[in-house]
Amino acid sequence: MGLDAYVPCNCYREGKTKTPPPTQEELCIDEDGFLRPVHYRDIPYDEIKDDEEFRKIYDELDDWKWNACDHKYGNYIDERVGNWSTARYFTWVVRQFPEGSFPLLINLLPANNEGSVPVKDAPEILRELAELRKRLPEIKGFFLVDGMKDQVVYDGSDYLDGNFAWIDKQILGFDKNGLYVLDRETEELLFKAKEVMETVETDDDGKKHTLWTDVSDSENKIVVNDDPISKLEDGVVGYLKVEIRPMSADDVYAIAPLERLFKASIETGNPVFWA
Repeated sequence: MGLDAYVPCNCYREGKTKTPPPTQEELCIDEDGFLRPVHYRDIPYDEIKDDEEFRKIYDELDDWKWNACDHKYGNYIDERVGNWSTARYFTWVVRQFPEGSFPLLINLLPANNEGSVPVKDAPEILRELAELRKRLPEIKGFFLVDGMKDQVVYDGSDYLDGNFAWIDKQILGFDKNGLYVLDRETEELLFKAKEVMETVETDDDGKKHTLWTDVSDSENKIVVNDDPISKLEDGVVGYLKVEIRPMSADDVYAIAPLERLFKASIETGNPVFWA
């Protein structure tokens, strides 16, 4: 589950469909971005969704749209903005700047898959997105890094609360101060370390387990009830650390699809619809 968005094409309005629609009545785009007969224009969908005549026409139009033109399902563009964690993170990032910095972006993303953004707002939204790109290095993000491979494993965009695994009786997570393990029932802190050596061991019963050991204190260690993050084999040592650094647009996934959506909105003159 997550947040998607699309901008309808203009092929019907411009007479560019491969086949005519299944009704001769003039069509319009409703509040959800779907085609419907104009005499239903101002009636909320929930009020007429059970009307037999409307339902028949609506369903026929829905089937027709899949192959009506060169745009799949009549969408000039459709984009995955991200999962809900990604969407929440985008808003969190915007809120790190002084109040009033990004008046449209701060409330841009919806709480659920519905609604739209009018084309009149698209130029200013694109301006704010460009400004956000430039200013992102002003704030710092935190990332869980596989130090042996110098690869980001998790970042704050996916795990704002820090927790990334709920395994048996444990919660595994990280924050700006390092990795931690919590008791899943009580949320008592069982382990915390800024840098962790990770190993896979096999006990006397032949069962494998993952061991986290504090780099600065070898006595501070814990068996975690999960596969190794470093994708290790027995006896191989992995190294995990939390890296704090200035952010870039590459760290905020939602920026690029939003830019494409609102550019398409300007090109077509149509709203961006959340889906």
